[in-house]
Amino acid sequence: PPRSTLFPYTTLFRSVLPTPDENLAGVLTERALDKAEAREILLSLRGGLEYLHSQGWVHGHLSPEHVLAAGNAIQISPEYAGRINTPLPMRIVPAKYVAPESVNGNVTPAADVWCLGATLFEALMQKQYGPENRAQIAALPPAFDRVVERCLDADSQSRCALAELPSLLHGRATRVATPARTVERVVRPKKSGEEAAPVLTRVSNREQRDTRGSKLWLYVGI
Repeated sequence: PPRSTLFPYTTLFRSVLPTPDENLAGVLTERALDKAEAREILLSLRGGLEYLHSQGWVHGHLSPEHVLAAGNAIQISPEYAGRINTPLPMRIVPAKYVAPESVNGNVTPAADVWCLGATLFEALMQKQYGPENRAQIAALPPAFDRVVERCLDADSQSRCALAELPSLLHGRATRVATPARTVERVVRPKKSGEEAAPVLTRVSNREQRDTRGSKLWLYVGI
C-alpha cells in the first residue's frame, strides 16, 4: 500500500475495481430485494469480509452504499477499509451503521458482522435499520430473521461469526464445543496399616462423563 503524503505515517488501503454498474442503495430506492437476491448478497458479502479479516483488515463502513454490482459480480468498496483495531486518523464520511460497542469507529470483525446484519435488514425491508425497528426483524422472511437477529446481537461476544452464516441461513444449528470444566474431588488412597492423607485431584467434566458411561455399561452387564 502507498504512503500518504498528507499523513506520512499512515498506511492507506488502495484497490482498483471495475467501474460499478450500480450500488445496492440505488436499487433500494426502487424496491426491496427478494429472498434469492438477498441470499446472494449475504453470501457474497460474507466471502468478501472473510477475506478482508484474514488479511488483517476490517471494512468499517459496510452499508448498501458500499455494496457494488459490476457485471455479474457483487463487490464491497474497500474505500474506507482499515487495519483491525486501528482507527483511521480521519473519517471524511461517517459510517452509516456503527455497532453498539464501537467507540472509535467500526474497527473489529464483530463490528463488520453487525453492519452486515443492518445492511441485510435494509435490503429486505427497504428502510434503514435502527434500534426503534428491531421488533420488525421477526417480519423478515424465514431464515433471514434468524441471520439478522444473530448479526445484530448487541453483545459482540455472543454475536454470530461469519463462518456461522451458511448454517443459520439453511436452518442448521451450529455446534459449539463445550469447554471442559474442571472440578475438584478428594481421593483417599488406601494403605495397609494406616490411612493416607487425602489427595486433591482435578477431574474435567469429560472424564466424569466417561466414568459415568463406564458404570452404566457395567450395571447393564450385571
